[in-house]
Amino acid sequence: MRGLKWPVVNGKETAWRFNEEYDPYVKKGAGFEFYGKLFKAIPSGNLDGITDPKPVGLAGKAKIFFRPYAAPVEQPDANYDLWLCTGRVLEH
Repeated sequence: MRGLKWPVVNGKETAWRFNEEYDPYVKKGAGFEFYGKLFKAIPSGNLDGITDPKPVGLAGKAKIFFRPYAAPVEQPDANYDLWLCTGRVLEH
C-alpha cells in the first residue's frame, strides 16, 4: 500500500499537480498555474546576476531560486558507515 498524491479530491489523488486538466485547484483557463502563497515582487536574473532590476510579480509562476551546492553536514565515517534512507518520494 502507498500514500496518495496531494491534492486528494473526493478520495481520489490528482495525477498531475498545477495542471488545469487534473488539478481542481488550478483556475479554469490557466493551463499550468503554480498557486500558493505569493512572494514579493523581485528582480529577474540568471546565474551571473540580476539582468533586470525592475521587480517582477510571481503570481501563478514557479518560484525557482538557484543556490550553490552545499555538502551534507553528516557523512559516513568509520563509526557510521551507511547513509540513512527514509524511503520518502518526491510528493513527501
